[in-house]
Amino acid sequence: MKYVYVFLMVSFLFACNNKPLKNKIKDTNFDILQIHLKEFDFYFLPDSCNCKMNMEIPGNTGRLKIDMQSCMGKMTVQEFDSSGKLVAEGYYAPSLDTLKKYPIGKSAINGARKVSVLSYFEPLPDGVWRFYNGNSIIKTIQYSLGIEKQ
Repeated sequence: MKYVYVFLMVSFLFACNNKPLKNKIKDTNFDILQIHLKEFDFYFLPDSCNCKMNMEIPGNTGRLKIDMQSCMGKMTVQEFDSSGKLVAEGYYAPSLDTLKKYPIGKSAINGARKVSVLSYFEPLPDGVWRFYNGNSIIKTIQYSLGIEKQ
């Protein structure tokens, strides 16, 4: 019994001296999760953690040009109208954590309703965002990790 106790104590001390695993996580170790852009009210699944993407904005005639820099949503975004003119541009800081929501879906096979778990990242607007009308800047907003500076 004494040996079991000593083994447990040594194991506990060794485990406490190791750094937590969360300090070792880098973007390349994340599963690629959906990104929610709250300002545009839509979700998308990036092609990879570091990629450039062009996509249409659902429910809008415009499109987004996205330069992804991390799996957690660090990116630059440009919004264009249907004629290709720049409407807005800005930067997102990475999401602070993984978020979850519980959508209710309906089975295509038997029509049964089911709750599922959707894990996603929601990056935060950061830095200067510029809004355009033609070639003129009509508005700028300064953000600090999602908080608009006054």
